[in-house]
Amino acid sequence: MIDWLMVAVTGVGVAYVISRISIYIHVQLFRSSNDDFVMVDVYLPHGVHLYNMKVPILELVTRNNIPWLESEVETKQGETETDSGREQRFIKGLVQIFVYQPRKLRRLLRVYRYYRRMYRRFMHRVIETVCCEKFYWTTSFGSDDAAVTAVLNGLLWSAKAMILTFLQKRTNFTAKPVVKVQPLFGQQKIEIEFRCIFSLKLGNLINALKSVVYSKAKGVRSNV
Repeated sequence: MIDWLMVAVTGVGVAYVISRISIYIHVQLFRSSNDDFVMVDVYLPHGVHLYNMKVPILELVTRNNIPWLESEVETKQGETETDSGREQRFIKGLVQIFVYQPRKLRRLLRVYRYYRRMYRRFMHRVIETVCCEKFYWTTSFGSDDAAVTAVLNGLLWSAKAMILTFLQKRTNFTAKPVVKVQPLFGQQKIEIEFRCIFSLKLGNLINALKSVVYSKAKGVRSNV
């Protein structure tokens, strides 16, 4: 009896410790001339990395007088490969489904709406417990026309203020956000540097997953 009690107490203690572990999500966006990237890094305390993703660069190009999205991917050798074939196949596949397989399209839309509801429910539970530990966003923009530069920089300030207000209403900022807009008069140039670190307790993430699984199971039972 005592052994079982010790095992139970130990299990509860381990579960509590695990639930208090923080997961950090570091998002970076950098644009300067031709050097662009978006990177997402997920890690635990003491530098234990769980996931790292570098998003390919997407550009709008013209192929045979048709606009396409083109991606530039960094290879393992440090080189870059550019290929628009992936985007072309994806778009052509969507067109074929839309034109020749309307039933499949309707089924895909139903599946999309279902998982969108699940995703929104999950993200709502997660965002309630997220802390923003760093928010740094600077933008330098300019054009040859000084008036255009001034107007667009004012619009950038307004857009950033709206986004920051939206985030502050939904997450807890533990550090003062840094937001800057730097006009570059007489220069045709745009530079962006964005760094943001979010933290989330593992226990809160597990509770959000449990709520989604429970609602899904409840929906299945109600349809039986």
